[in-house]
Amino acid sequence: MYQIYFFKCSAAGNDFVLFDADITPELNLNEYFIRKICDRRLGVGADGIIFIKNSDNADFEMLYYNADGTGGMLCANGARTALKYVRSTGKVKKDDIVFESGGKRYKGNIISETAIKFYFSDIGEINIIEDLEIAGNKIVAYEINTGARHLVINIDDVRKSSLEDFDNFPVVELGRNLRYSERFKPEGINVNFIEFRDSGLKIRTYEKGVEDETLSCGTGSAAAAIVAHKIFNYNPPVVLHPRSGDEFIVDFKTDDKIADVSLTGPAKIIYKGELLNL
Repeated sequence: MYQIYFFKCSAAGNDFVLFDADITPELNLNEYFIRKICDRRLGVGADGIIFIKNSDNADFEMLYYNADGTGGMLCANGARTALKYVRSTGKVKKDDIVFESGGKRYKGNIISETAIKFYFSDIGEINIIEDLEIAGNKIVAYEINTGARHLVINIDDVRKSSLEDFDNFPVVELGRNLRYSERFKPEGINVNFIEFRDSGLKIRTYEKGVEDETLSCGTGSAAAAIVAHKIFNYNPPVVLHPRSGDEFIVDFKTDDKIADVSLTGPAKIIYKGELLNL
């Protein structure tokens, strides 16, 4: 049995187990292994897995997998974590970094020790859903693809009164119902609830693939920021406050169409370890 070393990382509370192909070249990232590693009782515990590889066409390549073993989607927080890792370990020695993921090229920037910026690639158009059924009511909601498919819901359209606390709102129950609803089959959808504040947006996200609420979601925050601009007239940069208590800044250009969308927020390497019994 060969040794398997890993790094536990967090990006605004969205946590990952990161493997480096230079350290564990024989690693087999199959679904069973991923599920077990991400299990918070029987494994390390994480929202997803990041695998860093060398690339002939960029500074590195990132493979990303959700906790349920599914892959192929963009994870913006995972990307910011990967950027933090390659820069802090010296694998990449510059602050402006280009990398590959899912067959696309992305770029990022190390702004400071605590702030990592990631630039999105293609951003889809907003699909306005005027008859979404949730909690026994029909509301208007907004669907947009920011590298992952997201639904954005204004919490004021759902909660029973303005006094209902956003922090205690049943995000998991309602998010899961929508994620598995007939309307969004077969692939499902990530569900974001937002609340408008003077300081920006509060956001809570139910993530498919994790099948639970996460403490933050990068692609979901970008989706919410674009909806806030297009539908509710918020000007960029848009500040978002996820469940973790951290702060995201989503910025973009709005000349002819939305372009150069970026996500800035914290990312850190928490510890490194060795797997022994998996």
